[in-house]
Amino acid sequence: MKLKEENSDDDLIEVEGDHKTLLADGVYIGKCIEVTLGSYYGKPKIILGFETRSNPPVQCEDVVYAYLNFSKKISRSSKLYKWIVVATDGNPPVRRDRFSPKSMFLGKFFRFSTRTSDKKFRNGEPTPAVLHYSVLDELMELIDEKDLSASIEKNRSY
Repeated sequence: MKLKEENSDDDLIEVEGDHKTLLADGVYIGKCIEVTLGSYYGKPKIILGFETRSNPPVQCEDVVYAYLNFSKKISRSSKLYKWIVVATDGNPPVRRDRFSPKSMFLGKFFRFSTRTSDKKFRNGEPTPAVLHYSVLDELMELIDEKDLSASIEKNRSY
C-alpha cells in the first residue's frame, strides 16, 4: 500500500465560478445578455442574465440574474407571464401562443428592480456579507434602444 504524498493535488478543491454581483437595491436599466434553460433543485427554470446600464455607470461585467419557474404551459398569475407581458410591451400572449424565451428577452433593454439575497443560516443567523448577492426582482418596462439615453437619465430621478 502506497501512502499519499503530502501536498499532492488529490486533496485540493477548486472554487467554481466568480463572486455573484452585489448592487445597491434599486431600479436599473439593463440589457438581457443571457437566456438559458436549466433546473434548480430539479425544477425547470429560465435563467435570464442582465447587464446593467445606469448613470452613474456600474461596471459592465456586473450581471444580475433571474431564475423563473416554467413549464410547457404557463399560468397567467406566474412571474414569467407578467414578464412576457412587459417584454412584449403590454401585448399579452393569448391561449395556445408559443414563444421562445430567447426571442422574447435576449438583446432587449428593460427597466428592472433588484434586491439583495442575504439568505440566513438554518438557525436564523445572518450569513456573512461576502455571500450576499443581487437578484433581479421585477421586470418593470421594455425600453426602446433609441430611447436608451433618455431612459437612463429619467431613471436617475426615481
